[in-house]
Amino acid sequence: MWTMKKHNQNRSNLKNLIKYGIALFALLLVLLVSMHDFASYPKSLDPLFEKAGSNQSELKKVIRHYSIHEHDSLKIRAAIFLIRNMDAHCSWESKAWVKMQEELEELYKIETDRDKLKGGFDSIYKQFDLSGVRYRSDLHIIKSDFLIKNIDSAFVKWRKPYARHLNFDEFCEYILPYRVNSEPLDNWREMFGREYIPGILASIKKPKDSITAADICDALKGLENGYLHYLPRDVPDYNIRMLLTAKIATCKDYSSRILFAARCIGIPVALDHTPQWANRSLGHEWNALITEDRKPLDFGIKDNCKLGMHIQNIPDRIAPKVYRQTYAKQQGSLACICGSEKVPHTLASPCMKDVTAEYYSTVDVPVRFDQDAPGKNRFAYLAVFDNKDWIPVAWAKLVNKSAIFKDLHKGIVCLPGYYHQKRFEPAAYPVKIDSVGKITELRPDYKNTRTLVLNRKYQTSLMEGTCRKMIGVRLQAADDSSFIHPVDLYQITEMPQACYELVTIKPARAYKYYRYLSPRRVTCNLAELEFYEAGDDAKLVGKVIGGYMEKFDSTLLVPYYIRKLKAQQNSNFQLKTSWISKLQFATEPAYPKGITGKYGPQPKQTTEKSEGKSQRHLPDTCYVNAFDGDPLTFFCRYSMEYSWVGMEFSNPKRINKVAFLPRNDDNGVMPGQLYELFFWNKKWVSLGRQTASNKTYRLSYKNVPSNALFLLRNLTKGKEERIFTYEGGKQVWW
Repeated sequence: MWTMKKHNQNRSNLKNLIKYGIALFALLLVLLVSMHDFASYPKSLDPLFEKAGSNQSELKKVIRHYSIHEHDSLKIRAAIFLIRNMDAHCSWESKAWVKMQEELEELYKIETDRDKLKGGFDSIYKQFDLSGVRYRSDLHIIKSDFLIKNIDSAFVKWRKPYARHLNFDEFCEYILPYRVNSEPLDNWREMFGREYIPGILASIKKPKDSITAADICDALKGLENGYLHYLPRDVPDYNIRMLLTAKIATCKDYSSRILFAARCIGIPVALDHTPQWANRSLGHEWNALITEDRKPLDFGIKDNCKLGMHIQNIPDRIAPKVYRQTYAKQQGSLACICGSEKVPHTLASPCMKDVTAEYYSTVDVPVRFDQDAPGKNRFAYLAVFDNKDWIPVAWAKLVNKSAIFKDLHKGIVCLPGYYHQKRFEPAAYPVKIDSVGKITELRPDYKNTRTLVLNRKYQTSLMEGTCRKMIGVRLQAADDSSFIHPVDLYQITEMPQACYELVTIKPARAYKYYRYLSPRRVTCNLAELEFYEAGDDAKLVGKVIGGYMEKFDSTLLVPYYIRKLKAQQNSNFQLKTSWISKLQFATEPAYPKGITGKYGPQPKQTTEKSEGKSQRHLPDTCYVNAFDGDPLTFFCRYSMEYSWVGMEFSNPKRINKVAFLPRNDDNGVMPGQLYELFFWNKKWVSLGRQTASNKTYRLSYKNVPSNALFLLRNLTKGKEERIFTYEGGKQVWW
């Protein structure tokens, strides 16, 4: 009995010993893990772990995961890179925005028409209140398995041919990041790889082993059944699902989709942007392929040009600065060194790197400020004009009321100033940087005044192609509608401007028919045509006529459309000038068949205007568009040997003045509208108001200071207005 009792006691002691041993082992393991944690994490991550709060364990798991095997040392560095910069990134949270995107996705599934997509978006947007959107730091929400899976996938892509030329730091920026903007975290690599990338690769008609990174980027910038749409400012970034399915989105959204896709494939692509164009409203985002020589080849949605020519091929836009969106916080960025000083939102991100010099030949701009900085500011800014306000795009440190702004693009005008109380405050005269880099201060000179003759209020870059095609146009008169023996009254020999042009003519006598004849094989693009008799400012009204010729026979020198009589139409018919009496010279009706009215015809609905755009009811091929008084409608005839538009009068008229307006944007000086001219002298100073007339289609201002910056505003209508200087008797746009 005693032996059995002792045996049981020994067994109990053994169990207790094992139990205590396990507990001690567990305690030692915890201590070892704690010591391992302490030894493995850089001290620089301590502030990040503290910010992460209870989620820091998820971040530490990632580093521990890659600490087991020595060959994962680069992955540890990658994890540290992501965590070290994670406090600069966040995700939005909003039930309303989630629901709105669900409804938008249904819209995108069934609709492809651009106008209906825009209308549908705007209608859905009005149903939701997005004011409750919250943003949560990635430090608080990211999970270890998500980060580990992303790192492993990125390293696989780094070994692919398209990314092998990247060093580790470049890999961390162009392939490794797990997000692009502030979209909710999602398994985008899997979604893109399953639903998007196969279609992109299939669209490239080349052998698989010969497909280059440039080929893929060309495919990525295609946009089938998709359109640009400027979304309201309070709309957050699309989620991953919407990036894949959206049919209307901003340049930023489409550039983000391309960036996700490129990372999924393993192609180093950046997202670059300018916060504000130097010579028009808005800014822009686009992508850039990073080549082996590290040259960025920029490209954008539907740009119809070679990689590397996206920005250069936009005729009406100049980027004063170009910034690259990065994952890493840029230690020299304004956001990282400004401390408690408030900075403009355009320059407030710590994850933006100045890459202007990678795109352009740049200049440094020294500025001496006229006044002390308010609030003891340590930084100053250069701003460009957005048609209404001055938007800061560059910054520099202040030293004794002076600053040197680095790497500005040429061909721009910018205004130096400070940022105080959440607004930009001008503090020096505007600075002009011409196309060769010469820097000029635009300080008004009141001693040397001049007369300004103005014809527009907005830049002409987009109009110049159309205007150039008018070189060679002839104004002709004749005694019959067939213009068998036309009389040349005037020929355009220089490119006209995108405004009304007045031509003085001196016909030998009166004629019943007058016309505007396009050059051979040049598209006729004419917005307005007006005829005037001597001493009369009222434009003449007659019957609108017009015609075109599809094929040209060199034996016939009469340039208009000729319809052969049915009796003469056969394959062996040879055109001879002696047979002219056997031919019928066709003049088309001014309006489509079945519509009649003022000039003979009348549209079923009158032309309406809204926000500076005509709501058209007639096709561009209608000749009457050139006489309807609307500068935004136009007569256009493509792919013809010759085309013409004119007017038939009830009795012969001796015309001495013709006004014509090229196809345009309705930013020229228009008769009957009220204008006001300003020049910049620390603020916009008025030089007076004038109402334009059809006597000159110009405004004339006398005794105006030279060497100044000007702005012409239309007080009657319109929004597009640009700053300009006056040089060599002409407006020079900036």
